[in-house]
Amino acid sequence: MMSLATIDPRLQQPSLRTDHHYWELRAFHHFTVATSATLPGSHAADVRDCFAVQAPILALSHKPLWNEMVALAALHLLSTAASEGQLQKDAYQGLLACREASLAAALQTYRPILSELGPHNADAAGFTAILLLVDAFATLGNRPLLMHENDENAPSTYAPPIQWLRIARGARTVLEEVLVLASAPVQENVNGPTTENPMSILTIITSYPTAQFVPTEAAAASTSHFGTKNPFSHLMLAIPGEATQPPEILHAYIGAVEQLHRIQAAIDGPAPDTTTGKTQQQPALLLCRGMLSFPCLVPPLFLDLVEWQEPRALVLLAHFFALMIHVGALWCVGDTPAREVRAIYRALPPRYHGLMRIPLELVGRPCNGGG
Repeated sequence: MMSLATIDPRLQQPSLRTDHHYWELRAFHHFTVATSATLPGSHAADVRDCFAVQAPILALSHKPLWNEMVALAALHLLSTAASEGQLQKDAYQGLLACREASLAAALQTYRPILSELGPHNADAAGFTAILLLVDAFATLGNRPLLMHENDENAPSTYAPPIQWLRIARGARTVLEEVLVLASAPVQENVNGPTTENPMSILTIITSYPTAQFVPTEAAAASTSHFGTKNPFSHLMLAIPGEATQPPEILHAYIGAVEQLHRIQAAIDGPAPDTTTGKTQQQPALLLCRGMLSFPCLVPPLFLDLVEWQEPRALVLLAHFFALMIHVGALWCVGDTPAREVRAIYRALPPRYHGLMRIPLELVGRPCNGGG
C-alpha cells in the first residue's frame, strides 16, 4: 500500500500536517475510496456501494454520520500509517486530533437524533449506528484490559468492553426502529399514491444475520436436547459449587451459546464459487459481518451479565473473541481477540479455567500457561 505522503505529497508542508479541516476532508475521501471497502459485509458489491456512495451523500447533510465517517476513516489511516511507519510526528498528531474531535462530535450529535428518529433521518442514523459499532470494536485493541494488574495485593479483574457493548445495544435499537420506519408507507402528496420508504440502509440491514433470540424457544429447550446440536453446549454444564441460576439468566446464556454456534457454522460452512462450481472458505468480511452482530443478537441480559463480570458470561465472551481469530487479518480486528481471551483467563476464578481450553488453543496459549 502506498504511503500517505506518496498519495498526497502536500503532507510535506508543515502547515497542512495539523490543519483540522484538511484532515477532515482527507479522512472523508479516504472513507469513500478505502475504508468503505474494508467494512464488514462489503465483500458484496451492493453493500460496498452503500458504504462508498450512498452513505457519503447522506453524510453531507447529516452531521452525526459525517463526524463518524471522518472518525472511522481517520482511525483507519492511523492504523495504516502505524503499520507502515510512514506518517511524520506532526502529521500523526494532526490526524489523531481530527479523529478524537470527530468521534466526540459524532457521539454528541448522535444522541439527540435518536429521540427524533423519523423517515427524514432514519437512513443516515442507521449508517451511523453501524459505523459506530465497527469503530467501537476497532478501538478495543488500545484499551486497558485488567484492573489492579500492577497491584500484587489485589486480584486482577477483567475490564469488560462496556463502551462497545453499550453501543451495540443502541445500534440494535436504532436498526429495529429503522426497519419499522422503512416498512411504513410514504405518501408523496395529499392525493398521490403511497409507496415504500426507500432507504439505502435496508441493503445493509437485510444482508446481516436476522436470527433473533426467542426466550420462549429457549425455555422450551432443555440443555440435554440443546447439547445434541451445538458444539458449545458444554459451556452450559454446571460447575461444582456454582450457584443455581434463575431461568432468565440461563436463557440469556443459551441465547449467547446459540449465537456462538451460528458463528462457528459460518466459519465451517464453505461458500460456493459461482465461477468454478467448487467450494471455498467464506470471505473474512462476510464472517466479520456476522461476528460483529453478536452483541446485537444475543439477549440484552447477556450484555448486562458481561458488564457485571459474571464468570460464565465472561467464558462465553472469551469464546466469541476466540472465534474472531479467523478474521484477525482485518485492520479493525487485529490482535484484539487474543488480548481479550488471555485477559479473561487471567481474571477468571480457577474453577472456570477448564472451560477456557478451546479459546486458549485458538489464540495459541495452552491452558496451563499461567496467569
